[in-house]
Amino acid sequence: MKILIIQLRQLGDVLLTATLARAIKENIQKSKVDFLTSNPAKEILTLNPFIDEIFTMQKDLFSEFSVIKNIRANSYDAVIDVQRTATTKRITFLSSASKKIAFKGKDNFYYNNVLIHENHSYTVDDRLTLLKPLGITIDDGIYLPELYYDKNTDNKIENLLQNLNLKNNFFVVMPTARKKIKSWPLDYFIQLIDKVYYELGYIPLVVVAPNEGLVLKEIKVHAKAKFFSFSNLSIKELACLIKKSQFFIGNDSFGGHVAVSQKKKAFILVGFSSGWFPKHKNTILTTAKLDCQPCNNWKKCPYELNNGYLKCFFSLKPTDVFNIIKSQLLV
Repeated sequence: MKILIIQLRQLGDVLLTATLARAIKENIQKSKVDFLTSNPAKEILTLNPFIDEIFTMQKDLFSEFSVIKNIRANSYDAVIDVQRTATTKRITFLSSASKKIAFKGKDNFYYNNVLIHENHSYTVDDRLTLLKPLGITIDDGIYLPELYYDKNTDNKIENLLQNLNLKNNFFVVMPTARKKIKSWPLDYFIQLIDKVYYELGYIPLVVVAPNEGLVLKEIKVHAKAKFFSFSNLSIKELACLIKKSQFFIGNDSFGGHVAVSQKKKAFILVGFSSGWFPKHKNTILTTAKLDCQPCNNWKKCPYELNNGYLKCFFSLKPTDVFNIIKSQLLV
């Protein structure tokens, strides 16, 4: 059976959706599973032993036409459109697949297998229900995201850590998110970094994206702790660095999903959203425990923003998060 999974973006979504490939391979013998995504997300999928081929496309009609032509030529038995954008709808509809699968939404005529979105506690378990038309039913909690890297990446990060004289006394912190509205306040991160360093003795490794230099500058100005920073890691290098760390701290964002994929203890700072992380002993969700959490719709928040941050974030104090980290590390 030949199956195509479509998830063009975002990075975290691609990582979570990739779990479908393993579930298919483990439940349908001799199946071929391909994945269509965007160029920035391709690195998430490479080296994944459950994905046979990875296709990418650009944001233009010529690229879309080429992809559709290729998909039709591959004669897939099933196409699973996890994303349901205008582009992915057209691609699925024009494929020659006998099964065109998606969750129910607007414009369902693009598909011939439409499933009602079930509210599981974890997004991965939600998306695995898309495999039901293939005769696959998965219990919750079986699959977690996986991100693979090779020995060259491992050696590179190992050499980097040796040059910094770091062994097993450090943690990784990612203080940003794709949108500020999903972020814990930066000054809170700085206070937390200092407390973990001075009171627990762990050295912070601060990871930001190449375009987040201003964030890094702010941390350098105000943090008292000794720390090392990285702004040009590849996705696989990030995964390897997190794997070798003692624990991870970050927002409800891509870095947290990478930490889950490496089975690393992760402290995730959560605001208005829910369902993006598993109920797992290594995944500790920290919230302000407001009565309105989770609302899953920040646009309807009745509270005023505080310097651009939601109340559910700025009400979660660094001391509270530190106490949770301290108690978990002593377990």
